[in-house]
Amino acid sequence: MHLQVKYGLITIIRQEADLCDTVGKVDLKCPLKKDKETSLSKDVDLPKEIPPGKYTVVADVLSKDGDKITCLSATVEFKRGGAIGEVVAEWKQGL
Repeated sequence: MHLQVKYGLITIIRQEADLCDTVGKVDLKCPLKKDKETSLSKDVDLPKEIPPGKYTVVADVLSKDGDKITCLSATVEFKRGGAIGEVVAEWKQGL
């Protein structure tokens, strides 16, 4: 999985991660079922020091051969004091 987080136009995180290692953090297990709708929910504590603004998250899930399987893109807006203003997420499957 390729993960990228941007603050405006600035990329602040760019990393590769193993999907099966990552899904365990949201109480899922590999192998994930094909064509099955999956709902993800996870509460996390965030520091109040996060700069306010819009953050864009893109996670591309790739096969072992490097083919794109699915993509998650989300926009999160943080307000002053660490409050979350708006979260918009889109999940594209079967690319």
